[in-house]
Amino acid sequence: DESYAYLSLDATKALKLDAVSSASVAQNEKAYEVTLKSGNIFFNITKPLTDEETLNITTSTLTIGIRGTSGVVRSDDTVYVLDGSVEVTYNGETYTVNAGEIATLADGVVTVAPLKEAEVGEFAIEELRADEALENRVREASDLKVDVLLGIVPPSVFDELGYTTISVATDGTYDYTTSTYDVVGQTIGQITFTGYEVFESDATHEAKEGYEWRAVHLNMFFNEDNASYYGVVYSFPSVDYYTGEFVGDELLLIYNGIEYNECLTQKERVPHPPEEVDYEYFQYEWDKYAVRVPIGYDGYTLMFYNGKYYWDPDTQTTADHSAWEYITDGQEVASDPDTLFFRFD
Repeated sequence: DESYAYLSLDATKALKLDAVSSASVAQNEKAYEVTLKSGNIFFNITKPLTDEETLNITTSTLTIGIRGTSGVVRSDDTVYVLDGSVEVTYNGETYTVNAGEIATLADGVVTVAPLKEAEVGEFAIEELRADEALENRVREASDLKVDVLLGIVPPSVFDELGYTTISVATDGTYDYTTSTYDVVGQTIGQITFTGYEVFESDATHEAKEGYEWRAVHLNMFFNEDNASYYGVVYSFPSVDYYTGEFVGDELLLIYNGIEYNECLTQKERVPHPPEEVDYEYFQYEWDKYAVRVPIGYDGYTLMFYNGKYYWDPDTQTTADHSAWEYITDGQEVASDPDTLFFRFD
């Protein structure tokens, strides 16, 4: 890449300067001294140094001793390690930084902490993509989620089982077949999605770092005789497109290998005053059916299925099954032509 500078000290020692970075290299026989003046430098040492060899990278305040490892040194006195370990020296004190850790200097104190995927620079990630051996070393050396770094999308249960989803991003109306409360009767209503949007926050939807809101106007309408005579049984649990698991209203999602426990469903039901209610039809409407999910997460899916699987007319109770069981246990419900999947993608 034209924005990077590469330097091979020998067949097992490679350095890469990030864009707008500056460094100098000095060699005295088997001793290498690299001075990072600005920017960032990636190092990849594929064979441990012998006892006679040394390789140090220095910033204005830190000295990083490297023997057989890969990672990044930044001129802002930050060091992180992808595999192996390094020794960071500051004011005569030495700190060991192991694979999957990051060391920072602030206010005269060196702190070593777990490395987060978001802290790994793109110019280092490019080396992982290009070097399978390096990728494998990093996978084995730490708990870093390499698939997250490489942007590998997890397989979808929906794809594996052959289920088709409908995107709510496109306005549309769809027929929804479900049962009435006597279950013998069936009725067909219409589900309409309009105005899909993705946003950070608004007056009624609080912002949260690392999250975004996805919202749509949802309307269900039934006006057949069976619906007015017996009532409508409807159910639309939310499931994860990738895992098929039920996610509920207070969502716990695993996205790109990271656990997000502050997801949220917020439903703004549209009230219909009594004088507007016509008991010859049933209408359920949400001005904003909104979910707070990790930024970029496109797997929130509503599963509308026939109420005959949900309602027991003899006991007047709902069936004791989860959405996950409906999808995986025999797949009867999920594969029913009446079942519709609407995805917030």
